[in-house]
Amino acid sequence: MPAIAPTWTTERVELLKLHFAAGLSCREIAADIGVSRNAVIGKLSRLNLTRNERGERPARKNGGTAPAKTAPRRQYEMLAAVYAAPEFVIADEPIDDRQRCSLFELSEARCR
Repeated sequence: MPAIAPTWTTERVELLKLHFAAGLSCREIAADIGVSRNAVIGKLSRLNLTRNERGERPARKNGGTAPAKTAPRRQYEMLAAVYAAPEFVIADEPIDDRQRCSLFELSEARCR
């Protein structure tokens, strides 16, 4: 039975540290090294490697522009616009009782 090679070789750990220091995301590091994103996150945690104290990410490569709005945020804005629309006013007119019937009185001939 062949021996299973370790996931984290010394070369991979060094690559991990270099990529992390360069500011690459965990997804980018994982793609380059050839492991899963969760493996990268776990190894960074075990090595006690963290970004800066306030949790800020390094400057973006695209000039620091803000990311596009996420789908939940856009959905929230759309729903807020729909519910902010003026409501229709329903007239307080009495209900016509002339053709009223119970559920047992419904038939094919009666409007439901």
